[in-house]
Amino acid sequence: MPPITADTMTTATVTATLYGETSSEDASAEDTPSDGLPVVLEEAYAATVDPERYESLLDAWETYLKRISESNEPIQDPAAAYAAHFSRALEILDKLGRQRQAIDAEQSTVDTISWPALICDSRHRVTASNRAIDIKLPCSLAKFHPDEHFCEQVTQALQEWSSKSGQTRLLPLKTPDGKLQNCIIITELEAQTPKLADRRFLIAEASVEFDGATQDMLRAEFQLTAAELLTLAYLVKGYPADQISELRHVTINTTRKQIRGLLDKTGANSQTDLIRQVVALVAQVGETRLAIEATNTHARLSKGWRRMTLQDGRQLCFLEFGDPNGRPLLFLHHMMGGPMWLPSAQRRAADNGWHVIAPSRPGFGQSDSVALKGEALVNQTVDDLCALLDYENIEAAVILGSMSSAGLAANFVVRKPQRSLAMLNVGFGGRCDEAMIASLPKRPRIMAQTFLRSDLATRFLVRVGVAAIDILGPRRHLEVHVSHSPPDMMAIADPQICDTLSAGLTHSVYQGVDAFCKDGYLALTDWRAELEAASQLVPSACVVGKEDKITPFEEMQRLLEGLGNYQLVSTDNAGQLLFYSHSNLVLQQLEVLWARQVKAQLIADRQGSA
Repeated sequence: MPPITADTMTTATVTATLYGETSSEDASAEDTPSDGLPVVLEEAYAATVDPERYESLLDAWETYLKRISESNEPIQDPAAAYAAHFSRALEILDKLGRQRQAIDAEQSTVDTISWPALICDSRHRVTASNRAIDIKLPCSLAKFHPDEHFCEQVTQALQEWSSKSGQTRLLPLKTPDGKLQNCIIITELEAQTPKLADRRFLIAEASVEFDGATQDMLRAEFQLTAAELLTLAYLVKGYPADQISELRHVTINTTRKQIRGLLDKTGANSQTDLIRQVVALVAQVGETRLAIEATNTHARLSKGWRRMTLQDGRQLCFLEFGDPNGRPLLFLHHMMGGPMWLPSAQRRAADNGWHVIAPSRPGFGQSDSVALKGEALVNQTVDDLCALLDYENIEAAVILGSMSSAGLAANFVVRKPQRSLAMLNVGFGGRCDEAMIASLPKRPRIMAQTFLRSDLATRFLVRVGVAAIDILGPRRHLEVHVSHSPPDMMAIADPQICDTLSAGLTHSVYQGVDAFCKDGYLALTDWRAELEAASQLVPSACVVGKEDKITPFEEMQRLLEGLGNYQLVSTDNAGQLLFYSHSNLVLQQLEVLWARQVKAQLIADRQGSA
């Protein structure tokens, strides 16, 4: 099925196209509520084909939330009246998402291959290629490759293909006059569905040109001289002995002597057998490299990451940087961002003697999810973080929570005080109430209100948001998110900050919407008791920007006032993203807390000795 876009599909036809049934506009009267929901429903379906309509959907949804809030009618769940519609829209998004994911995976596969490669289906339609071509994909194999002889050989091989998924074949590619031009490696990829039309073939042109590594391998394996190796290269290309002599400016007897030497050293029975063996050998070397690169997508995405296996078999991925012999710092990333630090901040951490351990929390990036939510998920995450410290042979660490992870940092300290040296939260204090929610800008305000009222609607709005990120890109999402905060807009104008945040956002949506939905509990729970308790156990502080308009500074100041030993540190000309824009300040505050921790330990040691 061709890609669905807003230009080619209407809201009414999306459902019919994907499900073979009537759309919401044709639904019966009892299927469509009559209380003003049609606008929300229309925007919901529109957003599935055009994620740029996300803002319009949020506007319609907020209007509806306000209307039902002012109504005197008891409504347990505002999503109940349109559950079928949101569920259907989610199915549409999931199906579109799978198509997009499959396309991205195919393109990533061919992009890892260093020589020409493409992916086509059983009808010889090219769906991905690493060649810079002007034609639009998908296209026919004949249109993609103008060499008719190439197309004939590949097409015939695919027509005769009867192997199982994952099997790889070698196809020698010859010119019309019978000379060996190069080799084609064909691998049938895993089918997405059992249907024949869904078969996919990875086709790579494995040139028989001997690169340096291949020459070294052949020379070492068969003890070939340089002259014999050069003669072999000409033979493989299809040149007869007399032409090889002319090209090399040697006598025919010399060439024949070198061919006899090649036969003796390789054990080949004939010149044809020699060529067959060498071509197969060279192609197999390429095939091995191809198999490694084509199937190593997960490892490619994990570049720079480390991973550990938890007791229940889940994988926890993490980054590690700074001074490996420095003071341990456990960094907990926020909902939208990832564990990545700016390169300059990593250098400063190393210079200041900090050993940073930055995990992907469960369900984010490539860390496996866990079927828990709320308090149970928080407790499990704390246990996972302790397992990571054990894995790194770290007894205790300073805990650094970024934005929504402020509550997680406090829970870690309270539940594992013996593993905690100090606590610093950045960008958000960890407290929230209705007044705070009401003061937020539109996007976070609507998401917060929805999270508290409807799990289904939350999942749908987040899913559309993720689709918007996929299509519009993370930078556009960041610009919309911080548009009300001038310091944050200035921050993302810095290419390094924008790139780091974009990578973090891509990391966070890697597994879809589940982690986002669960994370709302961290951001919207009032963690006053945990923050107070943590501040009694270890030196604790929170750094925020005075110009933060996303989680307004005035509201945080109100909520954190008089909160035990939990110190509020504010700075001018900074917004919510001060961890990135003011990383020096964050590191300075870590030094302050460390000094307090050292002093407290000295006092405790003196009291113990007394």
